[in-house]
Amino acid sequence: MNENFEQMLMQYMNFTAQKQNDMLLHIDALTKISRYDEWQKLVQSSKIDKKLNQFGFRVFSQEDQDGIIEYLCKKLKIEKGAAIEFGCGDGECNNTHYLLIKGWKCCWIDCNEDNIKKIQQHYFNTNYQNSSRLHVINSLVTTENINSLMSVCLEQMNTTDLDILSIDTDWTDYWLLKALSIRPKIIVIEYNSSIPPNLSLVVPKNVPYGWTGNNYFGNSFKAICDVAYDKEYTLVGSNLGGNDLFFVRTDILDKFTNQEHAPMYKFFVNEDLGDYEVKIWPRHLLDNLYEVPKYELCYTKGHNPGLENFQLLGDSENVKI
Repeated sequence: MNENFEQMLMQYMNFTAQKQNDMLLHIDALTKISRYDEWQKLVQSSKIDKKLNQFGFRVFSQEDQDGIIEYLCKKLKIEKGAAIEFGCGDGECNNTHYLLIKGWKCCWIDCNEDNIKKIQQHYFNTNYQNSSRLHVINSLVTTENINSLMSVCLEQMNTTDLDILSIDTDWTDYWLLKALSIRPKIIVIEYNSSIPPNLSLVVPKNVPYGWTGNNYFGNSFKAICDVAYDKEYTLVGSNLGGNDLFFVRTDILDKFTNQEHAPMYKFFVNEDLGDYEVKIWPRHLLDNLYEVPKYELCYTKGHNPGLENFQLLGDSENVKI
């Protein structure tokens, strides 16, 4: 009798646990849909305001950066270029993975040895390495070695022309940008959007890395914009989540934007329809491109990225997705 009771009790507890788990999954799914719908509402507002982040979407990026980068490359007529990423993580979720599977050459740098080992284990068993399209470096990027590291990356990718640089170290991004001497076409750089856009604040240069998940990290919107404009880059937008800023080298931007309203505004134009798609704001009005933190938004209702192989049709390589 006791054994039967214990068996029935165990069955009931397992049944209850399964129901609770199913309920949590259902709630998570509903929350995900709600957060996705909120993102879509913000996209519609961005279309009205002619902001760059109306074109955002996520494949491998943390949020909507993949779509924004793809749009900029299309507008600047960049195909299968070269990209360097500081703070690449383990490769599953970063700003240049999507470019890699589309045929780009990439050099990923990360100070975490485990991240680099995972990349080598999962990504180098394809033809990426054999085709000289993916290179990884295990190093802490500093103001002293940034330019030498970039020179090594360019040499490994067999190019002198860098299309995209993505900087996301959570800590010294401002100082790295300030020390940068190589001039990529596009710079994607993290900013601390919890700091109001009128304040120029940075983590001091010589403070050891120590981000603990609070809002003491990186640099403010204004700090990054000021150093970028000093280097003759123009801010073209931010992602909707308030993570990254997107700059284009000013001499290149001027070749691809409508100058009808200069010097107040420039525009990326929809060539098919002849109307304005994205407004480029002048420097004294850049606050219009600042986004408050919205890290909780959901940018896809599908599955998370994995490490399995797909075959890119028309290409001899298998690709990770």
